[in-house]
Amino acid sequence: MPRCIADFEIAGQSTALVVIDMQNYIANPASCRWLSTYYPEAAEYYFRRLAELVIPNTKRLLTFFRDNQLRVAFVTSGAELPDGRDGHPLRRSSDSCRSPILPMSSCYEVGSNELNIIGELAPRREELVVRKVTSSAFNSTGIDRRLRNIGISTLLMTGVVSNGCVEATLRDAVDLGYQCAMVEDAVASFSLEMDEACFRVIDRLYGYVLTAGELITRLATEITSSEGDEAGGGTED
Repeated sequence: MPRCIADFEIAGQSTALVVIDMQNYIANPASCRWLSTYYPEAAEYYFRRLAELVIPNTKRLLTFFRDNQLRVAFVTSGAELPDGRDGHPLRRSSDSCRSPILPMSSCYEVGSNELNIIGELAPRREELVVRKVTSSAFNSTGIDRRLRNIGISTLLMTGVVSNGCVEATLRDAVDLGYQCAMVEDAVASFSLEMDEACFRVIDRLYGYVLTAGELITRLATEITSSEGDEAGGGTED
């Protein structure tokens, strides 16, 4: 079947790299022991993918975007109130039901290490950071207005989990008129089947699924072309 989204250009000055939920509580094995303890098969796949693909490729993209003065935005999950009452009510209910047998939480104390972005991907002062309490960043933050204020119309999505918060944010972004791509080798879920199913849905209905290398090549070519046009004056005789 044909793709539902028309082809579009990825232009550097109107593109932002979006890094979603790369926080200690879900992206750092030392802070996410519950996954290895209770779901070892999922943990083995997930943490291997993070270490071998997601973190290295996100770092590559961050370096490229920073070196070329392109925009970067970080999305994090976490309630503002210490008791988490402003968080998602169904997730709070789920926490209370499973806490006797599964010591995990969807709500951590404000300022806790669990909510911090992992050190390898730490944001810089000039980079946008927003905190959400929903799967999609567009449902509980002001990210839409902030991105539009700085002239962003294309989003490249990375982070975790691919078929959860990353996909939810991408879907909402497309409905709001953004052009989107999911970075195939910079996202992860808890199984290969989940990741592949997510990629098929995005590629068919919502945007591009491209590797970090493919996106860097596209952006580098576009930047070089733009610089050439500026050097030549950009006008005809």
